[in-house]
Amino acid sequence: MTYANPHAPEDAFLETFPGAMALDLGMRRGLIDRIALDGAVPVDALNLPAEAAFFPVLLERAGVVVRTGDTLSLTDAFARVWPARRTALAHKLRFLKAVSVDLAMGMSDLVGDLPTFMKQAHTFDIFDYSHALKTDADALARTQIWCDYVAVLTETEAPEITAAIDLDPGARVLEVGGNVGVLASAIMTAFGAEVTVLDLPGVCELGKRRNAERASGARPTFVAGDARQGEWDELPGAPWDAVLFKSVLHDWPEDQRGTLLDHALVALGPGGQVIIAERGPLEAAGPLPYWLSADLVFAPFYRSGDWYAAALRARGCEVRQFTPDLGLPFHITVGVKT
Repeated sequence: MTYANPHAPEDAFLETFPGAMALDLGMRRGLIDRIALDGAVPVDALNLPAEAAFFPVLLERAGVVVRTGDTLSLTDAFARVWPARRTALAHKLRFLKAVSVDLAMGMSDLVGDLPTFMKQAHTFDIFDYSHALKTDADALARTQIWCDYVAVLTETEAPEITAAIDLDPGARVLEVGGNVGVLASAIMTAFGAEVTVLDLPGVCELGKRRNAERASGARPTFVAGDARQGEWDELPGAPWDAVLFKSVLHDWPEDQRGTLLDHALVALGPGGQVIIAERGPLEAAGPLPYWLSADLVFAPFYRSGDWYAAALRARGCEVRQFTPDLGLPFHITVGVKT
């Protein structure tokens, strides 16, 4: 099986650890920009010591550059990705480096002592939601790191999610834990819906900034709050035609996932939809590309689409399920309130 997300062409250059690290260094040192600008760069102009002659080879093997004689140029495939996906590459590489250290140093705890792994792993420092409770400059800078990474992932998932769901024009949608509004904006564009994002204060502040230049009727509404309180039926816009969870429910223990679904159903109007989009458990389907290793630190928390379908049926919903091809286990489960 070949892992490939059609909406994330940058992943093709993150297939191996050495290639990804070489690309990361080339980006940070401005080499990729230089080659893209000049069209070709002499290998000697890189000013590499003799013992680092392997570095261009790593870029070649990653499919980033091609060597012609004594010069390097971008491959056609990479040139098509760069610069449109350079930001996505930067955010993914930053996260992958943190994950790599955590996996190298803590695999035994990930498998045998999950609480210890979570306590020691840098990944969970990045995803420290307590910073998002505040909106001062330092807290926002810390929150920005994981918000940017999640936004990049959502960009690649949104086309498949909007293709799978069905909403009426003007539908009122509440996205719980909607990050900076990437999926919310896609839903507004696709359906002419009105979308409210409920998330922590720092996330909402970043979301407002990200969407500030959008026309007022084309940007999500951000409401800062604690989703665990469940008073969603009291927010402006309720009762909702749909409540959406994208990569949110796996964060919570089973009983709290159920409570969040209960809150959603209370806040929905008759015939309203609960929409759940989540990664699923890792499957044995061939060699694991390096870019997909980012999911391993969260692998203990992923549940199958059938788990969510059963939870919705137990609450009296009619259920539809979808499994879009995103190059990794991913499922969309829709429950209609009856």
